[in-house]
Amino acid sequence: MIRDERINRMGAYINVQQYVSVDELMSRFHVSKATVRRDLEILNQQGLVCLLRGGARKKDSVEQELKYTEKLGRNRKEKARICQYASSMIREEQTIFLDTGVTVREMIPYLCEMRNIHVVTNDVWIAAHIVQNMDIKVSMPGGNIRRGHYTMKGSETEQYMANLYVDIAFISIDAIDSDFGCSITNNDEVLIKQQMIAHSQKTVIIADHSKFGTVASWKVCPLEDIDLFITGKELEKDMAEHYDKLNIQVKMV
Repeated sequence: MIRDERINRMGAYINVQQYVSVDELMSRFHVSKATVRRDLEILNQQGLVCLLRGGARKKDSVEQELKYTEKLGRNRKEKARICQYASSMIREEQTIFLDTGVTVREMIPYLCEMRNIHVVTNDVWIAAHIVQNMDIKVSMPGGNIRRGHYTMKGSETEQYMANLYVDIAFISIDAIDSDFGCSITNNDEVLIKQQMIAHSQKTVIIADHSKFGTVASWKVCPLEDIDLFITGKELEKDMAEHYDKLNIQVKMV
């Protein structure tokens, strides 16, 4: 079997199996470990697989943004654990940024028990609920509301964020990939996320395990720009080890 044919078949096999080990590929294609690793590196460069320790997995893509109501029920218990841990990082007198999204909104019950913090958010839904706590200062930018997603957007929002600095920015993301970095499906929010990543003392991504190993249309930043990723214990062990090897800080809760 010539090399190009073998690589194509290997890519197709991984696409079906989702995840395969190096040993499995050696056995199936009757080649050496060094050959498998070279072939996987080519498939990785083509954007078809994610390399993991001891194997590879299919690289998924996020083509279209889900409706807000569709996002609500996904991995709800995992998101609650993630946000409980994220909330435990906050201290009195801090200014924090809460990004828009259904994962971040799971922080609300924990934040509502706090006092003497300043919350800045571009999410109308989140602001409306946190403001009920009289011990928390809540600020929002101006701009236009993105219908169906409760998000502030536009030049007014971006100008406000450009002049803001916070202690911790909690950012939501649609996809996390070791090569492409952090990405989202909606171009309207890219600059806002980039501004808050740049204008925070500590940047934290909160994302359930399904976001890892995927790519969305619009890149926000490389993984190295993020101080900490908080995700669920559902993240595959091989995936976690892969990011640890890259010195990317991932906390599984």
